[in-house]
Amino acid sequence: MPPFAQSSQTAAAVSGQQQADRAEPQGQRLNQIERAAGAAEVTDEQFQQLCAQALAEFLSPAPDDRPPQPTREGAAAIDRLVHLMLHPARKNRRAALSRAMLEQLDKTKRLNDRVFLLRQLALVGQGESVARLAALLASDDELLRQYALRALECNPAPQAAETISAASQKASAPDWQVALINALGARREKSAVPILAKHLDAKQVEVARAAAMALGNIGTLEAASALEAAAGKASSEHSAALAEARLLAAERLRTAGQVEAADKMFAAVAQAVAQRHLKIAALRGRVLCRPQQALSLLLEAMRGDDPQLQAAAARLTLEVPGEAAGKKLLEALPQLPPAAQAFLLEALAERQSR
Repeated sequence: MPPFAQSSQTAAAVSGQQQADRAEPQGQRLNQIERAAGAAEVTDEQFQQLCAQALAEFLSPAPDDRPPQPTREGAAAIDRLVHLMLHPARKNRRAALSRAMLEQLDKTKRLNDRVFLLRQLALVGQGESVARLAALLASDDELLRQYALRALECNPAPQAAETISAASQKASAPDWQVALINALGARREKSAVPILAKHLDAKQVEVARAAAMALGNIGTLEAASALEAAAGKASSEHSAALAEARLLAAERLRTAGQVEAADKMFAAVAQAVAQRHLKIAALRGRVLCRPQQALSLLLEAMRGDDPQLQAAAARLTLEVPGEAAGKKLLEALPQLPPAAQAFLLEALAERQSR
């Protein structure tokens, strides 16, 4: 074996042994925590202190010249600790671990450690973490703000939604407003609908668009009504974004079983927009809402002069089940334009093969 290969193998073996040596005490500490989590005589306060000690150890900087951050072994140990507390048999200790992380978040000054802890709090944090995370939304450090917001976005406590909503009303920078609005949309936060509706009138296009998409993702009747009201007075600059949001809201309503409201919204968008992709999306929505009543809509689209709309309508006939529907399509075939006939023949052939 060449000398350089022997040297490389030796270095790899030494590195592997070093990692194993570092991981061994961490494994012992994790086993201790797991035993304590199931011990009735260990109070939550004692368990929190045990977690705090473990976090301090796991977050110790690497012994070499790497930047101060959790070692690979330390990060893996914290990941395992988090998943231990997310297990149904250990969930009663989750809050204690979360408080220990908040305590460590206040103690450490290393940015990498703080970001790492915030990422973990996105998994385990609930009501007990909201106040501390809310304070970080005002941090001068943009990275901390973003990770604190992400932790609040994932936090199921109602106070988390209230915190984000309040911050969105106070924010002045458009990009931060958009981030806060997006978080409310990702949560599908129904309580935020009145606040998001106000943002639809924002002068900054990106803020108004974010608010529209957030309302569309929430997709309640109240959110849909706010979008419809805004669409009635929207400028051409905002109309396309509002149409996309209305389509999203209509789809949310449809999947929630509110078919009549969804169909009306799809129909309103189809009538209002000129963009082909939006018309196709609205047509698809109407077909899925009322497949048995959709043949007339699809035939009307195939009688038009837009080949892409014809093709989309022909494919959508596959969403209309039943022999009677197939018979009506065959009867209408000779009256369609040649291109539409070709598209429909393909769809009819696929119907036969199903």
